[in-house]
Amino acid sequence: MAELAETPNISQYRLQTILDNLQELGFVESTGKTSGLVYILHVSKRKSTEDKIDYVKRKKQNKARQKEAILRYLDSIDTINNTEARELLKLQEKDRSMVSRLFAELVQEKEIEQTEDSIPNNVRYKRVQK
Repeated sequence: MAELAETPNISQYRLQTILDNLQELGFVESTGKTSGLVYILHVSKRKSTEDKIDYVKRKKQNKARQKEAILRYLDSIDTINNTEARELLKLQEKDRSMVSRLFAELVQEKEIEQTEDSIPNNVRYKRVQK
């Protein structure tokens, strides 16, 4: 986005609005966070095998970084919930379900578990003691 923002006659606000609209229409999707945030062609718009392989590589690497960030957070801070994880990963409210899936994968991988004091609307997680 930074490269596009340097283009004459396009404001940062206008560019963000266009990218948000393209995301809502399913043409592009974001991956990464803050300074590493990039927009890539949505998987449904990719035709060649090479494009599809590139997509999988980008998305899998991003997911691995997100899981690692959650685990590092839990190494320093005892527990985390969905809201805190979204803040940590610099994700929006609309990404609640994505964070929930990350938590579910980490539980399945036996890296984290729910805390005893979790409640349905505020599930907290902690590292599994190994």
